[in-house]
Amino acid sequence: PQSATAKGKSSSLPRIAIAVCCGLAGVWLAYSFATRDSKAVIPASIQTVDVSKIRTKAEGGDAEAQNSLALLYAKGQGLEQNYTQAAKWYRLSADQGNAGAQVSMGELYEAGQGGVPRNDTEAAKWYRLAAEKGSPRGQYNLAVLYVMGRGVNHDEAEALKWYLRAAEQGVAGPLVVHALRQV
Repeated sequence: PQSATAKGKSSSLPRIAIAVCCGLAGVWLAYSFATRDSKAVIPASIQTVDVSKIRTKAEGGDAEAQNSLALLYAKGQGLEQNYTQAAKWYRLSADQGNAGAQVSMGELYEAGQGGVPRNDTEAAKWYRLAAEKGSPRGQYNLAVLYVMGRGVNHDEAEALKWYLRAAEQGVAGPLVVHALRQV
């Protein structure tokens, strides 16, 4: 039989892992929102392609081109920055199953940006769609919502599952992977 002290220590490990993840999640989320406009990575292929070609493909229904055009609108690269247009093109791409666009839709709903209302339930829906496709950003963002109980019920076990999946892809870093494996 375990002593009360041993039981207390073993049951606190998941809480410690969640606390470490929450702290890192908060820092990462705050940083990503604060630097969203200045840090979004435009793929090299977009930087060298004419916006009109991307727009033509996007208007033709190409999900990758729609996501690329949305990113260009969000960044204001090659055309005037316009979050409403970004949201329109992200939505078209996300509806076709583009995981990157699904994460972006979740971020727009979480922030209430681009003409979409702030809605954590919708954010969680989009993050889950991307997370289930293996998107580390979707997995990480969904875990954050589970920890915070925003848009989903607070669920440490579910948060831990998604943090671990994201961490295994390098999103949360080696320290979190180590902490999660101790649980």
